[in-house]
Amino acid sequence: MDSQAHLDSGIAAALAAGEEDEWGNVLEYHWANEITELQDFIAGWIAKINGEGGTKPDPYTVEALFQADLESQEWWQDTHQAYRDAEQQRISDNGTWTENLRIEKADIKRRAEALGYSLTAADLQTLAFNSLHAVTGGWVDDALDRQIIKFKTTVDEVTTASSAPMGVGSIRGSFDTYQGVAAANLVTVTDDRVWGWAHKFQNNELTDEQIKQEIYDIGKNQYGFVDEERWDRWRNAGTTLSDHLNNRRVAIGGVWEIGANEVNWDSQFMQDNLVYSDPNDPTKERFRTSKELKQLAMRNADGSVNERYGKTLGYKTKKADFRNMIYQGFGVI
Repeated sequence: MDSQAHLDSGIAAALAAGEEDEWGNVLEYHWANEITELQDFIAGWIAKINGEGGTKPDPYTVEALFQADLESQEWWQDTHQAYRDAEQQRISDNGTWTENLRIEKADIKRRAEALGYSLTAADLQTLAFNSLHAVTGGWVDDALDRQIIKFKTTVDEVTTASSAPMGVGSIRGSFDTYQGVAAANLVTVTDDRVWGWAHKFQNNELTDEQIKQEIYDIGKNQYGFVDEERWDRWRNAGTTLSDHLNNRRVAIGGVWEIGANEVNWDSQFMQDNLVYSDPNDPTKERFRTSKELKQLAMRNADGSVNERYGKTLGYKTKKADFRNMIYQGFGVI
């Protein structure tokens, strides 16, 4: 949808015929004049058409000049095409806009109910409006689910903020708890899934025990080479996979001269090296031992010095000692 389509050739003709007021009227009713941020811009152009600046624009180039000037405005630059199209439809074709909004609200209500959420009329209006203004022209499927979850989380937190502390009893608190359990077990889950757990716990759809068991079950699937019985033992003992593997972090931290807690499980080094896959049979996997990771913390698989290790005092000292030994051998020092 192009805003210039509404500036038909009759405008230039009116200006050429000296009917400036007619063109000014067209601009006054142009859809962009309903945008608060553009009203001063439109008023300026009406004044320009009326010759208040001393020189009236050329009727044969005025439409192109207006469009170029419109597209240079801050509001235009800060919005995407789908957003501008939605605004033009809302203002210029309210009947179509209203019907599209009705359909969008029905879709959002259906998806929200499937997720277990209840939305007020105001909630539906806000989500439908935002959806039709989205860069895709409307949220669908997983994208819509994510927006509903995000919206409900924000609304719930704002609603309870004045009366309830942001603690373990809040949705945010539940999110942090389950995200922490997943992270402690080196489990890969999306934020959306964690938000879902938080909401289901708050709505009494799932118990804390059920959610944590689900996280451990994901770990069993992600690290299929670890015996399920071991996972169950960790779960029953209140320990995690990261507890079991902590000696690896201690070994790496010792090489890099940092504390074990400074070795992040989600670092690129850990992602690349924690799990070993047999080159002859990629289906055979295991966690690397502390000794293996210690070696890789010093030298990469290709034999080059690990970047972190290369910055340590221990490495620099060894390098200096080796250089001095060479110099001594050649009688330089």
